Amino acid sequence: VDNKSIFVHVPKCAGISINKTLFGNLAGGHNTFDDYLRIFPPRDINEYFKFTIVRNPWDRVVSAFHFLKKGGMNDADKKWSEKELGKYGDFDQFVNDWLTEDNIWKYHHFRPQYHYVLDSNNKVFLDFVGLLENIDDDFLFIKNQLGVTIDLPKSNMSKHSLYTDYYSEETKDIVARVY
Repeated sequence: VDNKSIFVHVPKCAGISINKTLFGNLAGGHNTFDDYLRIFPPRDINEYFKFTIVRNPWDRVVSAFHFLKKGGMNDADKKWSEKELGKYGDFDQFVNDWLTEDNIWKYHHFRPQYHYVLDSNNKVFLDFVGLLENIDDDFLFIKNQLGVTIDLPKSNMSKHSLYTDYYSEETKDIVARVY
C-alpha cells in the first residue's frame, strides 16, 4: 500500500502493529530517520507524511527487557538476549548491573528513542510524534492524515505487570540518567 508516508519504527513503541496495519508487512524494520533520508529521494521526503510513536522510557525499558528475556521475535533477538541478559535474574539486577550509557547502544531495543527520530544535524524533521500512552487518539490523527479508515490492533505486546511496579527509587534514577 503506497500511502505516501514514512513511519520511523522505534522499538517497543507499537511499530509492528502500525507497520502491519498501514503497510501490510514489517516495512523498514528499525531504520532511523537518517536511514530514510538515504533511501527516499528528497522530493518524497518533503511530500510524504513522516511520523513516529515514542514511549515513556521507564515503560519502554521494562517492555524491552521482558520481550527479550522471553526470546524476542527472532533468532538474533534470542541469541543477543541469552548472551547479554541471560545472567540477570530479574529486572532490578538488570538495571543496576547492565543499563549504562554505553550498553544501551549494544542493541536496537535499548537505544535512545532520539537515535531513531533525529537527522544527522540532530533535528526532528518528522511531521508528527505520537505517544504510545495516547495511541488511540494519535493513531486516529495518523490515519486521518493518510486518509485510511483501518483500526490499529494490538500485537507483540510484552506480558508483565504495570511498569511502575518494577522500579525502586534507585532504578528509576538510573533510567533517568541513562535516557
